[in-house]
Amino acid sequence: GGPVPAACCAQLRAQAGCMCAYARSPNYGSYVRSPNARRLFAACRLPLPRC
Repeated sequence: GGPVPAACCAQLRAQAGCMCAYARSPNYGSYVRSPNARRLFAACRLPLPRC
Protein backbone atom coordinates (compact mmCIF):
# COMPACT_ATOMS: atom_id res chain seq x y z
CA GLY A 1 0.00 0.00 0.00
CA GLY A 2 0.83 3.60 -0.48
CA PRO A 3 0.79 6.45 1.97
CA VAL A 4 -2.22 6.87 4.22
CA PRO A 5 -4.38 9.85 3.23
CA ALA A 6 -4.40 12.73 5.72
CA ALA A 7 -8.20 12.51 5.93
CA CYS A 8 -7.93 8.90 7.10
CA CYS A 9 -5.49 9.85 9.87
CA ALA A 10 -7.75 12.75 10.86
CA GLN A 11 -10.69 10.36 11.24
CA LEU A 12 -8.55 8.00 13.30
CA ARG A 13 -7.48 10.86 15.57
CA ALA A 14 -11.11 11.94 15.98
CA GLN A 15 -12.03 8.40 17.11
CA ALA A 16 -8.98 7.89 19.36
CA GLY A 17 -11.04 8.24 22.54
CA CYS A 18 -13.29 5.36 21.46
CA MET A 19 -10.58 2.88 20.46
CA CYS A 20 -10.69 0.90 23.70
CA ALA A 21 -14.44 0.52 23.38
CA TYR A 22 -13.95 -0.62 19.78
CA ALA A 23 -11.19 -3.03 20.85
CA ARG A 24 -13.55 -4.66 23.39
CA SER A 25 -16.42 -4.88 20.92
CA PRO A 26 -17.10 -8.32 19.44
CA ASN A 27 -17.89 -6.61 16.13
CA TYR A 28 -14.84 -4.35 15.84
CA GLY A 29 -12.22 -5.79 18.17
CA SER A 30 -10.50 -7.93 15.56
CA TYR A 31 -10.06 -4.88 13.33
CA VAL A 32 -8.52 -2.74 16.07
CA ARG A 33 -6.09 -5.51 17.06
CA SER A 34 -5.12 -6.54 13.52
CA PRO A 35 -1.63 -6.16 12.01
CA ASN A 36 -3.09 -3.73 9.47
CA ALA A 37 -4.41 -1.54 12.29
CA ARG A 38 -0.92 -1.50 13.83
CA ARG A 39 0.52 -0.32 10.52
CA LEU A 40 -2.20 2.32 10.19
CA PHE A 41 -1.56 3.69 13.68
CA ALA A 42 2.18 3.79 12.96
CA ALA A 43 1.67 5.53 9.60
CA CYS A 44 -0.55 8.14 11.28
CA ARG A 45 1.96 8.48 14.13
CA LEU A 46 -0.63 7.56 16.73
CA PRO A 47 -0.01 5.29 19.71
CA LEU A 48 -1.73 1.93 19.78
CA PRO A 49 -4.60 1.88 22.25
CA ARG A 50 -3.59 0.38 25.59
CA CYS A 51 -6.76 -0.94 27.13
